[in-house]
Amino acid sequence: MRADWDVLADRLLAGVRHDINGRAAALSAIAHMTEMYAEAPSAEVLHQESRTLENIVGLLSLLQGDLDRDPEPMAVGEHLPRLVELSSRGRALDRVETLIDVDGMAPPILVNWCLFFRSFLIVLDAVSNVACDLGSKRVRVEYGPERDGLHLGVVALSARTSEPDKDSGQRETMGEKLVSVADALAGTEASVSLRDSTTDLLAADFWFPSLSTARGRARLADRVEAF
Repeated sequence: MRADWDVLADRLLAGVRHDINGRAAALSAIAHMTEMYAEAPSAEVLHQESRTLENIVGLLSLLQGDLDRDPEPMAVGEHLPRLVELSSRGRALDRVETLIDVDGMAPPILVNWCLFFRSFLIVLDAVSNVACDLGSKRVRVEYGPERDGLHLGVVALSARTSEPDKDSGQRETMGEKLVSVADALAGTEASVSLRDSTTDLLAADFWFPSLSTARGRARLADRVEAF
């Protein structure tokens, strides 16, 4: 996953830098207008630019992390909108419309946050590129409870192309991406796989044990080790 992440992170950083440059140019223009004209932009304009910069800095923080840190509780739904927003910074041409389908009963999970963020962003980027290639430009992120854990799906929304070889090639490329992510998740109880579906063009599915399930298994392991 390291190679996939390095390539994606470079693209995301380039997009965020573009945003920062745009905000810097806007602030410079506002300062110039303040000096040159009596009717300067309102304070609200400056506050809005400041809030936008703070938001961009917050997105930058999502690119940082320590893969060696212990897993921590996470309510996935609180972070998906920000990750989707960050992902949009790395796309060329038109933006992909990313819909988030929320299930309010989704359980929290126990995970290394950095590993989760990077795995999800790699898969979302790959599926978004598929949606662009096939002319759909629409992706759905869905999550909710499943078995004793959390299901998180990333789906390219499109009718199937009339070119079977193209469909097959897209699945093969996505499969290669998922192998690297699956390898990174191998030391955890989480998993990722391509969905076997006849309706969705292409979908990737994560599964994470719930927080209560993970902690229950850890307590059982501790008791076994104590014998």
